[in-house]
Amino acid sequence: ILKAMPWSGGGAKTYWDFAAQYETPLAVELGKIEQRGVAVSAAALATLETEAEKAIQHHQAAFQTWSAAHRGTDGEPLSPGGALVDCTKQPQLKHLMYAEEEE
Repeated sequence: ILKAMPWSGGGAKTYWDFAAQYETPLAVELGKIEQRGVAVSAAALATLETEAEKAIQHHQAAFQTWSAAHRGTDGEPLSPGGALVDCTKQPQLKHLMYAEEEE
């Protein structure tokens, strides 16, 4: 199938040529990287975790402030439960974004 699909970039004539020229060598290199492993700094990960937790708290508070600020013509909050939404919970986000209940 790939040999029948034309490709016009980088000197490759078909998708088969593209795969042979780019994808296969990349897969080989990725395999080598996976075998060797990747050095990870535990201190850097701990710093990133702390920064991420602070960002989550900041965005949670910003969402709650935003939610409380929007009111209908009667002066009541449009989303009275917005302050109760935990933006880290997938079921709550799914309901908020798509008005869908968890199954």
